[in-house]
Amino acid sequence: MIKSVIKRALGNGYRNPCIELASNFVVGRNIEGDYFEFGVFRGDSFAFAHKQLESARHSMREYHRRNNVPIPETLGAKMRYFAFDSFQGLPPISGADANEKLPSHWQQGQFSASRNLFLSTLRKNDVDLDSVVIVDGWYESTLNDATRQQFSIGKGCIFNIDCDLYESTTRVLEFIRDAYVDGSIIIFDDWFGFRGNPKYGEQRAFAEWREKYGIAASEYSRSDGQRVSFILHAD
Repeated sequence: MIKSVIKRALGNGYRNPCIELASNFVVGRNIEGDYFEFGVFRGDSFAFAHKQLESARHSMREYHRRNNVPIPETLGAKMRYFAFDSFQGLPPISGADANEKLPSHWQQGQFSASRNLFLSTLRKNDVDLDSVVIVDGWYESTLNDATRQQFSIGKGCIFNIDCDLYESTTRVLEFIRDAYVDGSIIIFDDWFGFRGNPKYGEQRAFAEWREKYGIAASEYSRSDGQRVSFILHAD
């Protein structure tokens, strides 16, 4: 088995250790499914994930060929990369997110980046646009059965959640509840957003989701003082 994947930063130097490790993990362990990112901003993390996963998949296919080992279906099938974003920045701050622990720069419209800028970042980094599915709109309008059917959404191997807020994260988690498999990895980009308090933000949403559905998870990695990833278990 491949021990590591060549680490590739984007042209602007962007790197995300959680994505690097997750890519290694899901490819090395034949975890089925596509890549999902919720909150793509300018596209740096999305393009980085594409580079990491495609590099890892290529390396693993070559390993199988050199050792005369049949290539599993997970490596033979083309992976799709789903981008969910309104491209209008953060939504109005409401509900559980409207409290004194909210970072002062997390305001409505913050982190806005156009769809064209997102696509420009992907093109600059040679992302295969034929593998990209953009779901444009607010989560309350897009995270539903109609979207699943429209894009034939199935299983996911990595779910990268970068929507910052509790209200948004709860919608995402409900949407992916039936999409993960044993060994899928979920990444939270702003795990410590509300002063690190587990009663708020992504931490609260994840804890409630796991308790509601009895979902088991093992912490996998941390990086940059803000990101945390978990391996999800199906049994």
